Amino acid sequence: MWILITILSSAILLRALSRRSKLLLVLYGLSILVGIYTFALFALVIAAHGVYILLLYLRQINTRPIKLPGNLVSYALSTIIALILFLPWVYLLVKNLSKARENLVWMNFDIGIAALVKLWGFNLSSAFLDIGLVPKIQLPIELPLTSIEFMNSPHLDQFVRNYPLMTPVYFIIKILVVILILYSIFYLIRNAQKRSYLFLCSLIVIPFIGITFQDLIVGGVGSTIAGYRFFVPVIIGIELAVAYLLASQISRERNLQTRLWQVITVFILICGLFSCITYLKADSWWTLRYGYHVKRIAPIINNSNDPLVITKFESQVLAFPHHLNPEVRLITLNDLDKFQLPEHTGDIFIYDLTPEIRESLENLPGVRIEEVNADDRLWRLR
Repeated sequence: MWILITILSSAILLRALSRRSKLLLVLYGLSILVGIYTFALFALVIAAHGVYILLLYLRQINTRPIKLPGNLVSYALSTIIALILFLPWVYLLVKNLSKARENLVWMNFDIGIAALVKLWGFNLSSAFLDIGLVPKIQLPIELPLTSIEFMNSPHLDQFVRNYPLMTPVYFIIKILVVILILYSIFYLIRNAQKRSYLFLCSLIVIPFIGITFQDLIVGGVGSTIAGYRFFVPVIIGIELAVAYLLASQISRERNLQTRLWQVITVFILICGLFSCITYLKADSWWTLRYGYHVKRIAPIINNSNDPLVITKFESQVLAFPHHLNPEVRLITLNDLDKFQLPEHTGDIFIYDLTPEIRESLENLPGVRIEEVNADDRLWRLR
């Protein structure tokens, strides 16, 4: 949905600016309202659009009297109205700020700039080649194994044990794709019309800065593997830049250089096709926090006696129905203080609960916790 709204709002904005249509700017306001209600980080797309219009305005200052053009005013009004209509959601975010911070605690450990740059390149190149292998990252810090940050961190699991690691050949191809991305942006700036490259560069740079700023300055992992989805507008801009480069090169007069670019184009298309086929055949993927865990523990749960699973109310719940038998009961633990252990004669499993919660459950009368698979965060109540 975020991809669709990003493309749709961008297309409407460009159309409105070229035709000087206030009706289209109203439609643009509606599109960004839908976008920001769909995903709060859509605000980065709005910011990119604003920077683009501001750059167009500054470009005209040297040739025209300094006067706010109608398009700038209409854009500002459309954006302000959309943001005002978004205030109820802002109120809810502020009201639940402490809970939001608790849910995002996994983003707060530092892995070093070198690892960040490596993972940014991995994320961006995955738009063209992604067969489910992830880079190996050596964490430069030691995390306490009993902390909630460790237990809730999907990143640490990905770095250490969860996902298949990339091979040297795959790593080299990824580097070549990153080089192609960087060159395509350089080529875009050197050869495309100024309005075109200003828009695409705004769509790439502004969201990228917004996503990576905290990790780069303060330290964190929000822009790494589990933050891949945050790069949607950046990837859209990069794909358009690469498409412009390839289309420009293969449409030139036939020579050795043109044939080389034709080979590169075919190779990129094959990489994309192979990535899609691999993804469709996979049970889970590195962009999914819990898929690998659920896939491994599902046979244990399915083969047990009348199983009941207790877990947190988070996104991992969505992965369970695809792997567990229909008769497996699932209970989400939202509030430990109000939780009562159900009467159940079969096997009771607890999955992905913090040490503090497990300790609280173990303090209940007649309850003993037995480790089943600690790597995949699965225990059994006795």
